[in-house]
Amino acid sequence: MNDKISDALVKEMAGVTAIGDERYRPEAVILLAAFAAIAQELAHVAYGHLDRPLDPETKDPKVVRAYESDADRRAGATMIAMYFTDNTRSIISKFGAVESIGDFIEASCLAIVMICLFFQKGHNPRNPSEHYHSPSTRRLLLQDGLAAGLGDHMKDGRLLTAAGVMKANKVVQQLNIASGKELRKLLQGDAADLDLYRNTTLPLVRGIVRELADASPFSLEK
Repeated sequence: MNDKISDALVKEMAGVTAIGDERYRPEAVILLAAFAAIAQELAHVAYGHLDRPLDPETKDPKVVRAYESDADRRAGATMIAMYFTDNTRSIISKFGAVESIGDFIEASCLAIVMICLFFQKGHNPRNPSEHYHSPSTRRLLLQDGLAAGLGDHMKDGRLLTAAGVMKANKVVQQLNIASGKELRKLLQGDAADLDLYRNTTLPLVRGIVRELADASPFSLEK
């Protein structure tokens, strides 16, 4: 994970000695934020983004944004896959006191909020990044990926994730963190940017996925 993000998360969580009445510890949030960052990079590799290099002269922003959005969403599902390995569960249990899938989902949603809160601090809606959607849209993509991944493992996976999102959003507002104004903006969402994702980025993502699937001997999710 980027050192700046790591430092920011540790700084934000430094004054948090407990997370409400939750059993998991603040360390779990920092650890799962690291997992999310790793999962996003793994998603770029696993789903073939590196096999379709961009024109180095143009680096079409729309295509870069599509890759990043695809990786954001798939990162959530990758985190679920990581959870269902013994090594990952033992690590987060030992260092974060995360003992159940419910705790994992809630702490993961909280970690995603904290990551995106860091991005929100540097987000300027008047001059948004060409290569990334707004932090609030990225939060939704990461959390939707969690829901999709858990839905593949559990019948009520999407419902459990939705409950985790709601609880995490409530918990984070109760924490003693310095970024209250940015947090409110993050949780309010960005309707215009979400429309951009739905109308422009998502169709491009689907086209890229189909193209990669046609060129690959492996089965990619449509």
